[in-house]
Amino acid sequence: MMKKNIACMLLGMMCCGHAVGQTLGSSIVPWIESRLSWNDFKGQDPMVDTLNATMGYCVQTNAHKVKKDGVKYYYYAFDTFRNTSEMWVKESAKSDNLLKYCQADFDLLEANMRKATMEYCTSPEVDSHSVMSFYNGSFDRQSDRYRRITKEGEDVEETNK
Repeated sequence: MMKKNIACMLLGMMCCGHAVGQTLGSSIVPWIESRLSWNDFKGQDPMVDTLNATMGYCVQTNAHKVKKDGVKYYYYAFDTFRNTSEMWVKESAKSDNLLKYCQADFDLLEANMRKATMEYCTSPEVDSHSVMSFYNGSFDRQSDRYRRITKEGEDVEETNK
């Protein structure tokens, strides 16, 4: 029996644009809102035999307004979302380990975007494109390594001990 090679695939890092006051569609869910569940996987079957699941991530640059000591100010952040309309899972592949794997991959993206936000907000000499390029590359490398050491989600329990 041949195992499926790819359990989770990043469907592209999309920059959704600057979204000051922009309303997000119902399929775009912020990372901070909730943990992943199988109900998030609402996309169409991509009809690719080698896939058990697909993930859809979105990174959006947002301006956040903060009031501190009576002073209002804005800062920019790279906010992470999942696009449930791009997420799909094969029924026969659903397992706790696969869901944990997908959540951990999503958490890696969030951690990288928090680092990107910190660098962008504290280093006035950097531009958002170079920061995003660096941290997208960092996420890709970390995600690839995680995929390899967990055998695409099959050994999540062993890896997290």
